[in-house]
Amino acid sequence: MKHSLPRVRPDLIVKNLDGELLVYDNATTKAFCLNASSALVWEMCDGNTTIAEMTERLTQTLNAPIDASFVTFALERFRADGLLETGFRNATEDANLTRAGLVARFGRAGIMAALAVPLVTSIVAPTAAKAYGGTSVPAPPAGGGGGGCVLFATPVLRADGRIGRAVDVAAGDELMGVKTDTGTIVPGTVASVHEYLVDGFYTFVTQSGEVVSCSATHPLIRGFGDRDGTKATEFLPGDPLLVHDPRLGRAVESTVVSVAYSNVPQPVYVFEMTTDEHTYFTGGIVSHNVSAKV
Repeated sequence: MKHSLPRVRPDLIVKNLDGELLVYDNATTKAFCLNASSALVWEMCDGNTTIAEMTERLTQTLNAPIDASFVTFALERFRADGLLETGFRNATEDANLTRAGLVARFGRAGIMAALAVPLVTSIVAPTAAKAYGGTSVPAPPAGGGGGGCVLFATPVLRADGRIGRAVDVAAGDELMGVKTDTGTIVPGTVASVHEYLVDGFYTFVTQSGEVVSCSATHPLIRGFGDRDGTKATEFLPGDPLLVHDPRLGRAVESTVVSVAYSNVPQPVYVFEMTTDEHTYFTGGIVSHNVSAKV
């Protein structure tokens, strides 16, 4: 029986993060992190590339004797998570392999091949995310700990143009921020980093495709002139946010198209900044942080 070739859904929002991919499904408010090998398979899911062709390309890229089970394992996870267009179905029993089984198999070909086995991690628990719109804003849970900022895997734009994860930011690092009155990009230095555990978090998606997940108390820049930021709990779909426009090299306003709340406990990170602006880009969205007393 002939099966259609795998093609990723065109409506998904995808962000590259140091070789890994963050995929956000606006329809279900689910987010996924794809490791480097899953990302390689993902990029070949164009509806024209066969599993045999994917296998050959991966063998060359990873410099390891990859077989079709490596590819079908990743494709089955994409399919199960609803990330592929309907019509594709794995036609091999290898789709039923476990990741542990693949690690054991490719471990014989070398430790690097074993470590490269595809991994797709769910970031937002599908049973906990509750999208909302209109004028109904869910209140954050009582007793949330500490202050708040962004989740550990959130992409952060560094002053040198590289994009890293929030968890990897350290004191002394320079992040890219903006002047909130004009949108002009300016660098800012991190004085210190603090970690808190919060009871839940909000995920925002803008019309231009930026995505950020943050605590309820974290301030985002509503638009030009919002110097101190606005708490996540005060945003609704249709509200503006300042976002990074790489084509213009500055910040512009973009409309919030989706907001979701997930009551899953997560660690978040607060950056104290030494600059007057103390703003920075996370997931392409301008965020506000406290100024350090230095």
